[in-house]
Amino acid sequence: MPQLLVTVGSQSGLHARPASLFVRAAARQSVKVGVGRPGQTPVDARSLLSVLALAAGHGDTLELTADGEETAARAALDELAALLADDLDADPVRPPRCTASASAAAARPGRSPGPPRPPRCRRPARSPTWPPRAPPFAPPSPPSSRTWRPAPPGPAAPPRTCSPPRR
Repeated sequence: MPQLLVTVGSQSGLHARPASLFVRAAARQSVKVGVGRPGQTPVDARSLLSVLALAAGHGDTLELTADGEETAARAALDELAALLADDLDADPVRPPRCTASASAAAARPGRSPGPPRPPRCRRPARSPTWPPRAPPFAPPSPPSSRTWRPAPPGPAAPPRTCSPPRR
C-alpha cells in the first residue's frame, strides 16, 4: 500500500473550495485513496465531510494512502499530492463571458472577412411591460371549504373541576 507525505499549500488551508477540488480528483481515481494526519487512521478521500473534518491548515502535513494496483496507486498519489501542494485559493483563469466566435461570424459565405470583431452576446429583448407588474390591489378570494369558521353554538360543556392535590 503506497503512502506519501504532502504539505498543504493553500493559503487558507483545506477548506470548502480546495477540499471540494481534492475530493473530485480523488473520486476520478481508479484506486481507493485515503488521507489523514501522519500516525492516524486515514479517512476516505472521496468524502467531502471527512476531508473537511481533518481541519488541515496551510503548511500542515497530510499522509496520502492508496489501495490497489501499484502503478495506478502511485499515479493517483502523485496527482493528488500535486493538487494538495498547489495554492488552490489563487484566482482561477476565468473563461470569457461570451462564447461567440468572431472568426465564425466572419467566415459566413458572401461576406468579406474584414477586421476581426469582438464577440457579441445576444440578450433577449425586453418588452415594454417588463418586469410584469401586479395589479394595484388583489380581489378578495372566494370563501373556501377549508377556511376556519367558529363552531356553531350548542349546549355548553359542564365546567371542569379540579380535585384537590394528593398528599
